[in-house]
Amino acid sequence: MRIPRGVMNPVFPLLLLVLMGVSIVPFTAAAAGGVHQGGSVTDTGHGEQTIESDATPAITEVTVNESVFRTDEMAFVWADGANTTDGQVDVSVSTVAAADHEICLSSGACKQVRDVGDQQTVEFTNVSKPSDRTSVTVSLRHTRDGGTVDNATVTVWRIEPDADLDRDGVSNEREVEAGTSLVLADTDGDGLGDAREIELGTDPTAVDTDGDGLDDAREAELGTDPTAVDTDGDGLDDAREVELGTDPTAVDTDGDGLDDERELAFGANATVPDTDGDGLDDGREVALGANVTQVDTDGDGLDDAREAELGSDPAVVDTDGDGLDDAREAELGTDPTAVDTDDDGLSDARELDAGTDPTVADTDDDGLADGREAGLGTDPTVADTDDDGLDDARELEQGADPTVADTDGDYISDGTEAELGFDPTNPYTPALYGSGLVGFLLGIGVALSTIDRSPRAWARSVFRRGRGKPSPSEGSTGVSEPPAASVQAASNVGEEGDVTDASTARDVFERHQDALVTDAERTLRMLEAEGGQMKQSEIVDSTSWSKAKVSRLLSRMDDEGDVVKVSLGRENLICLPEQTPEPARQTDPGGVSSSRLVSTATGG
Repeated sequence: MRIPRGVMNPVFPLLLLVLMGVSIVPFTAAAAGGVHQGGSVTDTGHGEQTIESDATPAITEVTVNESVFRTDEMAFVWADGANTTDGQVDVSVSTVAAADHEICLSSGACKQVRDVGDQQTVEFTNVSKPSDRTSVTVSLRHTRDGGTVDNATVTVWRIEPDADLDRDGVSNEREVEAGTSLVLADTDGDGLGDAREIELGTDPTAVDTDGDGLDDAREAELGTDPTAVDTDGDGLDDAREVELGTDPTAVDTDGDGLDDERELAFGANATVPDTDGDGLDDGREVALGANVTQVDTDGDGLDDAREAELGSDPAVVDTDGDGLDDAREAELGTDPTAVDTDDDGLSDARELDAGTDPTVADTDDDGLADGREAGLGTDPTVADTDDDGLDDARELEQGADPTVADTDGDYISDGTEAELGFDPTNPYTPALYGSGLVGFLLGIGVALSTIDRSPRAWARSVFRRGRGKPSPSEGSTGVSEPPAASVQAASNVGEEGDVTDASTARDVFERHQDALVTDAERTLRMLEAEGGQMKQSEIVDSTSWSKAKVSRLLSRMDDEGDVVKVSLGRENLICLPEQTPEPARQTDPGGVSSSRLVSTATGG
């Protein structure tokens, strides 16, 4: 029966079920009878079989020479082929047979087998019209008795090149060129029709054209390139990206500045911009040297994002190396990237130790930077270190000592001298104003200050202003006794609140706050109120002065002979010279005072 071109035969669907296992080589049909007993077959591993010469005669292969496509039992030839145009088709038959056999076609044509293993080629003339299917049967017979030894049948189907046998949108001729099946719309069964694969440039005979682990159909669905293993070129194969949940068409799936492959290398999540949730995208963290999986890379107490905001290094605990962790600096308000935030000459850590403000260059606002005060020995937390009424900066301007209330030792505090217009560094400036009312008032002030002191203090003042400090040879106490009236006056309570037997050091300190009384004079009065002896710590407790100030003041007074410091282990006993304990008054043969010997012996 002839099948008109372009018209589907009603039995065609059934035929497609039969035509499976396709390959594009000339059709070869094995003999129905196979190889009979008495012979042996060896497989060469190339799809060919060699039958040894002692095997039973058989048809081993039937080939339709002009076939363009074949299935197991069907061969397709072009209807306009060289022979098929005239209704002919060439069939090659291979046999293993002796010379007393012949090969015959169903049409009746026969040809004698010349020798064992001889291949006979018989030309078959097909009388049917183009596009018809014709079954060709080949038989192997004995020439003596005409008995059939073996036979094989093949169906030859003549088709038009421009037709589309499987209706997949690709012509028969194009499918032959592409190596696809003429009877299957999806040759490789990957879900993409042959026409679509040809359009995409994929291999319609391979399920996974690029071999990346994703079928071509899946790649078409994802929008990836089925001909490229790594569509986005980020270093991860498309299949791996699908497994990870990343986008195989985007180099940086989460847009955090890191390629997906690098995110995996750092242990980050390539689908989340900020893996550790610290406020910094992974790309930014890598650029800063931080760990993308840790909120606080250096463990200093500051999140990496906060460090980035402050400009500190999230991978270093103490960015500026000033001894303060970055978190501590953030808490204090200092700059974690600067050793000295306020640029006052003291590092932030040193300022904390000194009690100054590391964010303010001049903590006490006295006009001197904290670093300068540290170098001078003044207190950077107190505007007036020696409490003489002059700020430390003003004392430096005047040339005075900001750690000593009375720089020139004239019994007038530096602040008072500055108010009166005197030179606080010159003990003789009051004399320069001795004429007139100013000199008179000043003289009264100095006299009252002198009289208000104890007799012994008065005596020491006389020695200092007159012939200097007395030598030890002048008496056991080294001073001359004042008149008896003065001694008696000093032992009683005066109207102005002088020292009495009932007074304490603290009472004396609080009563004598006037500017004309120096710190040294206050100390002498406190000693007198306490019987001439006090521990250094008691003087600190009785005043509002710091330990450092008391220590400096007593050392100066000891050097000037106003008091005697006796070391008692870790404590100092401060005495008026006449109240010094007897062992401490003795002098060794070398001329060293016993108080110094006691100090040396006790480690003072």
